[in-house]
Amino acid sequence: MKNILLINSSQDKIRPFLSLWQELSQREYAFYYFYSQELPGEVFFKQAKKYYFGPELKGKFSLALFIFFWPFLWLYYFWILFFLKRKKNLKAIICFNWNEKILFSSLAAIFRLKVIWPEFPDTDYFDKPKLLIKLYKLSSSPAKIIAFVNYTKIQLRNLGFGENKIKVMPPGLRQKPARHQENIFSNLAKLDQTHFSRKYFTIGTVIELAPPNQVEIMLRAAKICLTVISNLQVMIIGDGPERRHLAWLAKKLEIDNLVWFVGFQNYLRKWLDSFNVYISTCEQVKLSDIKLALRAMANKLPVVAVRNIGLEEIIQEGRTGFLVEKDNSEILANEIIKLYKNKRLAHDLGKNGYEQVSANFSFDKMIKDWEEILG
Repeated sequence: MKNILLINSSQDKIRPFLSLWQELSQREYAFYYFYSQELPGEVFFKQAKKYYFGPELKGKFSLALFIFFWPFLWLYYFWILFFLKRKKNLKAIICFNWNEKILFSSLAAIFRLKVIWPEFPDTDYFDKPKLLIKLYKLSSSPAKIIAFVNYTKIQLRNLGFGENKIKVMPPGLRQKPARHQENIFSNLAKLDQTHFSRKYFTIGTVIELAPPNQVEIMLRAAKICLTVISNLQVMIIGDGPERRHLAWLAKKLEIDNLVWFVGFQNYLRKWLDSFNVYISTCEQVKLSDIKLALRAMANKLPVVAVRNIGLEEIIQEGRTGFLVEKDNSEILANEIIKLYKNKRLAHDLGKNGYEQVSANFSFDKMIKDWEEILG
């Protein structure tokens, strides 16, 4: 059994990996989990304990506090790792957030443990204090850095991180059977209905309704599309503080009768089956946004997204979907109208996307990649 320590001081960064850890725990891996925010509630961890990893690194003041506490924390975790290595024969450490990456990487080197840094695509490196970036680079010396899109690798390379230290490993998608979530909107999502025989032409998105996003641009594009697509329907899956403003905007644009805000949905397959086109409305790509785009492609949907934010490897221009300029509702509307008028093009983009996900973004491939990294 290979024992792996997961260390996470953020609230949400581990969640996209839960199915990965669960699958690996059924093989030859056992996972220990150190956390500071919340426990995901999963039972496959061998052991889970809550710890303090210093103040969240948001600015210069929190960085100064972290540097002050760093020697004490370092010494404390030295003995924690010493006993864990000795008793559990620990093999590797995976650090998710900045605090633990800086704090534990040198300790991992001392105990000759592999240290792995997942780097998330929504990280804004240029908004961090210069001293923090220098400390981050220095701490990365013993680490193997995992980027999920090439866009992240380019950012790190521009900051001076060695290219040979960075491995791009795209997320994988586990295909699941459709499941039902009954609510007042259930009649909007018709399972097993082909894309060519529908009463409505539906464009949809799945997004947390909090800034920044491109949902307002999608609504304005829908208004433009109405001049050509009389049977247009817009479906917005997700919730958040912007919902009221967006509902007001839909009413102002006089399209509120065709826009549906259906809230958070646990089982997306049924809803994606009701779409004709998937619009990725994120501005800063999160790992969850990448997985949503892959889900849409696995559902044979053409995908339209913003250009130059990290989705270029996922959405291939003119082959699996279209990339458009940010904040341009006219260009977005033109691409939607193009897909409405040319059903064969929409079909081919969806088919290509499905084949791409099956070939390059499968769950089995992701498992194999991580097994190679963990050893």
